[in-house]
Amino acid sequence: ADLAYVGGTFGVNVGGHTAMEAIAWQVPVLVGPLHRQHVATVEDLTKEGAAFRFDTLDELSELLMHLAHDEGRLENARAAAARAAQNSEDPTLAIYDALIAPTMTRNRVHRLLL
Repeated sequence: ADLAYVGGTFGVNVGGHTAMEAIAWQVPVLVGPLHRQHVATVEDLTKEGAAFRFDTLDELSELLMHLAHDEGRLENARAAAARAAQNSEDPTLAIYDALIAPTMTRNRVHRLLL
């Protein structure tokens, strides 16, 4: 995937899923305004360039248009996501390393081997 949307962060206020699930795959994330359970993670990923925040559907539409027409920006976000996956101590990544990565095929890259 080129981008991932963090479910539960737009519309109904359920607090959102963690963006680190996509970051484990080195995929930049789109995050809506309703991420109360992961505020620090979203702030850090946004500062690092691995996440893009939006507050309205119009902002999301504009963001998607910019990313679709600016491969350099998207590539920078992918690189930031890879760095975040490598450097983060988020417990989600520990679960990924222990349970998910060992079951992946050779086409998938374990985040610790990067």
